Amino acid sequence: LERLQYRMGRRLLHFALVASLSVVLASKETHGSARLDENESDSDTRRFDVAAALRRVATVHEWLLDPYAKSPPTIWGVRSRRDLVGEASEHLISTDKHQHGGSSKKEVNASHVRKGKKTVAAVVKAPRAFDFRSKNDLTRQVSGQVYVEVMFMEFLRGLYGVPDLFGAWAERGTKGSEERGRVFYAVEACGNRIGDGWGDHKRPAVMGSTFDALARSAPLELARSLVRCFQTFSVLGGMVMTDFTPEQFTLKDGDIYLI
Repeated sequence: LERLQYRMGRRLLHFALVASLSVVLASKETHGSARLDENESDSDTRRFDVAAALRRVATVHEWLLDPYAKSPPTIWGVRSRRDLVGEASEHLISTDKHQHGGSSKKEVNASHVRKGKKTVAAVVKAPRAFDFRSKNDLTRQVSGQVYVEVMFMEFLRGLYGVPDLFGAWAERGTKGSEERGRVFYAVEACGNRIGDGWGDHKRPAVMGSTFDALARSAPLELARSLVRCFQTFSVLGGMVMTDFTPEQFTLKDGDIYLI
């Protein structure tokens, strides 16, 4: 556990250093040619309070180290299944499969949450198991992926192209189970994927009809949305995407989101 905390601490420190550098770079690039809409991009930069973001992710980081021993952070509105409006499994949206063993890695289900006085659509995600200390390689791998995804949404909260993270909670496994339990996290429902496929010869990228229609009717507006989304996670967030496919992006009311 101490080694795990050390590695996570180093990751969080790296996160902080990259974030600080990214904000500096973003401020210096205000007049860069890549900014298709200067006012919108500058607004994103000004709204990004890196100090507040780092305080939030530090809290989330501590909880994710062992979510079964601590209560979820109070900064979230959703901290248990009871905070959902309706069940978390209204209908199964998708189930990611491990490419070798075929075992389920993560379920994605539709639900709703209360946001102020409104009830909004949400997506509840849950890996098959969450435990950094698991003896199962896949469990540790998926736990790391969930850690990065939750930290990404919390760090860049409120910025363009980032789904709103409503919160998360942990549920222990049944008695006799090989795994300690699961972590559930509720995020904003951000429309449909812009396309399918991985862009290779086995699964060529095919753009969706909605994205295609918008690209034809409003190409500049769509280009601005794409660039603005990339600026959020790459310039402000200092992150690099290693699985760049259409399935990683969604389109909702003309806005592009990274999911």
